[in-house]
Amino acid sequence: MNPKVFERHGNNINIIQISADEILNCIVERCDIIVEYSIIQGDLDIEKIRNLLDQSEDLKSVINSKIIIKNSEIRGNFDLSNVIFTNDVIFDYCIFRDTVRFVSNSFNSNASFRTAVFDSEVDFSSTIFNDQIDFISSTFNNNVNFDKAIFNHDAMFSGSTFGLEDYITEANFSLAVFNEYAIFSSASFNGIANFNHAVFNGYTHFAGSSFNRSATFLWTAMKHPANFQGVRFCEGKLRSLIWNQIICPSVSKVTFGKLKLRSYSITDFSEFNTATIMDSSSNPYLKRYIDDEQWIRSWRERKHKFWFILWEITSHCGRSFSLWAMWSAFFAILFAFIYYFGFGEQHFSYNVQKMIAEGRHPNFWSYLYYSVVTFTTLGFGDIVPTTNIARLVVGTEVILGYIMLGGLISIFANKLARRS
Repeated sequence: MNPKVFERHGNNINIIQISADEILNCIVERCDIIVEYSIIQGDLDIEKIRNLLDQSEDLKSVINSKIIIKNSEIRGNFDLSNVIFTNDVIFDYCIFRDTVRFVSNSFNSNASFRTAVFDSEVDFSSTIFNDQIDFISSTFNNNVNFDKAIFNHDAMFSGSTFGLEDYITEANFSLAVFNEYAIFSSASFNGIANFNHAVFNGYTHFAGSSFNRSATFLWTAMKHPANFQGVRFCEGKLRSLIWNQIICPSVSKVTFGKLKLRSYSITDFSEFNTATIMDSSSNPYLKRYIDDEQWIRSWRERKHKFWFILWEITSHCGRSFSLWAMWSAFFAILFAFIYYFGFGEQHFSYNVQKMIAEGRHPNFWSYLYYSVVTFTTLGFGDIVPTTNIARLVVGTEVILGYIMLGGLISIFANKLARRS
């Protein structure tokens, strides 16, 4: 006996209207549901019909209907929790305006939400997917929860978008278990990507995905290291770090918290174990960046913040050759001004015969030249300090020059060294 079918078809011009109660009645009557180009009004709440459905041994409601709803808009809360779906569940190209809950469910057949849009919170926690689950190119505009979900077949999230860029949202996959392929290629995590304590038993792909705020993989188990090739993230550039770590806290402190500047978004990889999570050959730059950030973070937490700020503004924590060189040039020019305007001829002696022979007299450029050769520790020139205070200042510049030269060589070697 063929199952009864509830079938309604609109088109992109003529959108049909269907009440949520009609859908629920079809589920009770075990009708297969096939709907396209519709607006479903009202709350799709399983509690309205739970006592009319068959119950499993673990007291879950059993839905035998095939549910295929495409290109439709669901206006109302959607709650089909504690349910066993024995047939296909397809919501491709649908828009969910309110909360969606599939908590503690079992999908025993194909489930697909391809290119679906979820405007409010979504909850698939503790749900078991026994067949392939398809969220390809779906958009989650709010929090989405797959906590403790079990994926026994391929989990397809490629091209999906998690969260809006202007709000802090979370894509929660903590304690989830992926037993086959987990595909997150080209996915965009605009909020917090939480994979803490997740288990990946199959091959995992994050190639081409983007992590714009935070990627946490604390105590995550990977049977096969994941592919992170071409991953995009908000790198902690010099400008953003100085703004976030120095300027924003200072402004907030001066204004007693009344004025808070918006900080730059920097991807937080503090809970990301590169040794076990990723295939380092797929993205060596990302691995190096994460390892550096984690080391700098641990150093900052152990040491006084003053030393971190000093390290940051002088060399971007040992990573900026140009910034260190800029400070070196600044110090050389600063000492030239001190020699010219602070001391002058009464504190220095000159090779007068040589200068007269060349038809010149000591000026600012003479002191700048002297400052440069002193700062670079070359130690020769036409100008010699004759007073103790001048010798002290010159000696200070020599010591500072040694420090800056050593730092410059260290940064330069770090840039040219082979990466492990």
